Parts: sequence; structure tokens; C-alpha cells
Amino acid sequence: MLTKFGRMARDYRLRHGWLLHDMAKVFRLGTAQLSGDECGRAEPPEDVKEALVSLTLETSEKEWRMKNWSKQKRHSSR
Repeated sequence: MLTKFGRMARDYRLRHGWLLHDMAKVFRLGTAQLSGDECGRAEPPEDVKEALVSLTLETSEKEWRMKNWSKQKRHSSR
């Protein structure tokens, strides 16, 4: 069963087109460990949880800024 961490990790990973191997390298984990963390078989270390939250917030902020920047750009060019 997916945990909150597992859902966030999988969503982030799939949104960026990453395989488990790719994301495991980012977190400096083994692929099997990340898989266990994603699926709820294991509890991820606190530093991994914090890193995922930071990545997710950073990405969300960038997406929000890009979306609003393009809207602002359209309005200012009128």
C-alpha cells in the first residue's frame, strides 16, 4: 500500500520520466530500498523524506512561476 511518501515519490518520479534507478541515484539509495520506501514496505530515512519535500516544493514553485510568468508576459504585451 502506498504511503504519503510513496505517493509523492512516485508522482515526482513519473512526472519527470525517471526510472526507480534514476531517482535512487538522486537520493543515493539502492533501487530496492527506494522501491520498498515507495511501496510502504520500508520507512524512508528522514533525510530522504526532507529531500523529497524540497524537490517537490521547488518543482511546484518553478511550475507556478513559469505558468504565471507566461500569463504576465501575455498581458504586458497588449
